[in-house]
Amino acid sequence: MTSRHPAIDLILNRRSVAPRRLAAPGPSVEEMRTLIACAVTAPDHGDLRPWRVLRVAPESRPRLAEAFVAAKRELEPEPTEVALDRARAKAHKEPETLVVIFRPDRNASIPVQEQAMSVGAACMNILLAAEAMGYGGMLISGGEVTTAALRKAFGLAEGEELVGFIGLGTVANPPGPRDRPAPEDVLAEW
Repeated sequence: MTSRHPAIDLILNRRSVAPRRLAAPGPSVEEMRTLIACAVTAPDHGDLRPWRVLRVAPESRPRLAEAFVAAKRELEPEPTEVALDRARAKAHKEPETLVVIFRPDRNASIPVQEQAMSVGAACMNILLAAEAMGYGGMLISGGEVTTAALRKAFGLAEGEELVGFIGLGTVANPPGPRDRPAPEDVLAEW
């Protein structure tokens, strides 16, 4: 039997790590460049690159916190102060935050569904590369990604969609084991 490639073990052992389990340091500027270089290797039929990524700089965290508060107010017209404080705190949980934006080309011959798979593959490449560097991370979405408040905060153009946020950092509190389906539960012969 041949030995398994380390990349296979990396993929098999990868876990999403919630922002509350992450601590400083996060990836350096050079490591962030490498993560994005990995993202652009995602399958992309037609070379459309139907996505873009924004890095939330440390000095932009207070602005992100207020954008989360505005999104909370949009979703809940009368939020409690506790809910607003939680929304604000989300901007400060992980050391590094990437904002992932889907920008499908609806005039291209490539179906929008296929373009959406490209953005998903780009996110996965970022998460796998971060794991290979020794960091943890998680793609985070939720109802807030559809709000006008976050669309405005990130300057989304007409037709763009906010996919979510990738939180990255050093794993301070590893998650426990996770059950995954067996290959035979999802693979069938045709």
